Amino acid sequence: GVGLFHVHMCTCSSTPSSTPACPPASPAQPCASPILARYSAYSVHDLMIGAVAFCIVGYLAVSLAFSFIFTYVGNTPGSFIGNTLWLACGGWMGMYYYFLGWLLCMTIVGIPLGRQLFKMGRLSMVPFGMHTSYGQMSPLQVIANILWSVLFGWELFLASLVSAVFLACTIVGIPFALQHLKLMRVCLAPFGLAVEKSK
Repeated sequence: GVGLFHVHMCTCSSTPSSTPACPPASPAQPCASPILARYSAYSVHDLMIGAVAFCIVGYLAVSLAFSFIFTYVGNTPGSFIGNTLWLACGGWMGMYYYFLGWLLCMTIVGIPLGRQLFKMGRLSMVPFGMHTSYGQMSPLQVIANILWSVLFGWELFLASLVSAVFLACTIVGIPFALQHLKLMRVCLAPFGLAVEKSK
């Protein structure tokens, strides 16, 4: 009789001339993890260099933070309170000067400029309890201050001046305005300027 359903079965012919209907099964391939595949591109040497660099940067950051806390922030009770408020209100951005200073010092030829940025960073982060004074400057330092002020020092000077005027107008911000007066000196002519703790 005639069947109502046709069952199509996949059969593979054993004769060499016929094309097999069923493709041969391929061996199972291991499925690699995406995370392992990502890190397998890096060698052990690269990972070790990255770990050492991370440790060095972390050590410098932590040591710098503790240096500021124990050396400058807590100089006197008044300076401790002032510097704490200063840091909380944006003084921590003075680390930007330290970062640029380290980059300039790495070039060797930029060490003189890097040292001036360290002064700006120190005074920008913890100005309370700090004292600025000029010593006897050499002709080279005078020329360097002129070039500094003409190229970009005047912009930093104006920024500190505007901040000082604004804070002075608030009356309660007069102590912070006085700190900006210190910053105006180091921003305009840092060469030959000493930034030290007040006695």
